[in-house]
Amino acid sequence: MEQSPINPIVSGFAPDPSVAVIDGTFFLATSSFHLFPGLPIYTSNDLVSWTNIGNAINRKGQIGLSNSRTRPIHVTDEGEPLLAAGGLCAPTIRHHKGTTYIVCTNVIHKKGESGQCYEKFVISLTDIWSNTWSDPVYFDFNGIDPDLFFEDDNRTYIYGSSYTTGPPWISRVAINCFEIDIQTGENFHRKRRSGKGLREGWYYLLTAEGRTDDGHNTTIARSKSIWGPFYETAYLSHTGHGDLFQDLEGNWWIVVLGVRKEGGICPMSRESFISPVQWPEGGWPNVPPIQSNPDMAVKGFPGSSKLIPSLRHLDFLHIRDTESEDYVVSQDGHSVSIRPRQAPLLDPMGPISFIGKRRRRLQGDSRVSLPKSSLETVGVLEAGLAYYKDEFRVVRVFWSLETSTIVFKLENKLRSLTQRVEIVSQPKRSVDFRISYTSQHVEFSFAEDGSKWILLSKVDAYALYGSGFVGPIIGVYATTERDASFVEFKGSQVE
Repeated sequence: MEQSPINPIVSGFAPDPSVAVIDGTFFLATSSFHLFPGLPIYTSNDLVSWTNIGNAINRKGQIGLSNSRTRPIHVTDEGEPLLAAGGLCAPTIRHHKGTTYIVCTNVIHKKGESGQCYEKFVISLTDIWSNTWSDPVYFDFNGIDPDLFFEDDNRTYIYGSSYTTGPPWISRVAINCFEIDIQTGENFHRKRRSGKGLREGWYYLLTAEGRTDDGHNTTIARSKSIWGPFYETAYLSHTGHGDLFQDLEGNWWIVVLGVRKEGGICPMSRESFISPVQWPEGGWPNVPPIQSNPDMAVKGFPGSSKLIPSLRHLDFLHIRDTESEDYVVSQDGHSVSIRPRQAPLLDPMGPISFIGKRRRRLQGDSRVSLPKSSLETVGVLEAGLAYYKDEFRVVRVFWSLETSTIVFKLENKLRSLTQRVEIVSQPKRSVDFRISYTSQHVEFSFAEDGSKWILLSKVDAYALYGSGFVGPIIGVYATTERDASFVEFKGSQVE
């Protein structure tokens, strides 16, 4: 029997992975940018099968995402602007003396301002299974991508990419290090003596270079002092934003973000990959090319035998800040009711009535049904199923109460692409919507009263593609021009 691919270990919009080992179990955190809940936490006993057990940003008021809008920045090698999403990016997860920490950046793109600012923070808890992450402790640092290092003498250090003015891809960039009070966020801004180092007296510094698209790569440097200077070796791999860690037998591994190119595009965007690392005594780590099925030596792997719980609804997502009382999800997750809001899906700031999940498969489909009662909800403008990347790229199929029509609509503002198909409909019981996808195409269909599917449009995946930080999410949404009752969706399924 053909072996199922190990990589990516977390598929579908799972960039910037970071790993901590806690009581023999592996925990992985990734970026989430503009989505809430944010910073998903995955766990594994064998480094192959990963389960989502929670989200580190998981409650109203913990941190604000209202300014996590997307902004076009520099032009890529393909001649298109790179779409930079705001929000939660590049977390680092670490465990030290019974407490688990995440250090992260909240990228803020304020309306009407060309620049951006960064909130750097640390959150923590003592029982990672409880999902009771603390409120953020903020610290002062003019940069992004912070890392957290605990020295043997109980001192705590932050490393990060800093710069003077403007975005890092056009400004002077440096790696800065400073000591921090992990409880208060106080930045000491002064050098102190360093300890014995991470490995054989050396401190190793793993960095991402080459922007965030095809040129993204990882390098490693080392120094005898935590303050440097660090001396670099060759590129470690042709993927970006890595994290090195050891299993319980001392074997070294690396997790990195990467993409699966299909026909010149990356339909799933950036995902999490793993590879074994050979690290000879006194030498540099060596990472083989990232493969679909790396030699994992899974049999007898020294992980934990802890039973990983199966929890409901952890993978449901909203766009930016949301009001939890606007959503009612059934116990099995297949029925969802939404209170419509006025903000359309392409609104860059306002609260959007949307609930969905990450696209996890190269080939699959998602579907939902609108019962008769929802088709007649007074005040509703649109109710349907959407394929969403950001406020620049949205494709949807929906019921228009105003015109009693089924509508397909594609909008890609990055490429000035629009497409609209509208069909008059008179359903007696329900309207079903379906989005089917492969690596090359996405199809949008509908069915009346449980009859056969009618194709509205077959979209080339290239029309939805574009350089950026985020991946596709698929879900149901509703909009209104005034106060409206809840809209019920039944039979919701996202693959």
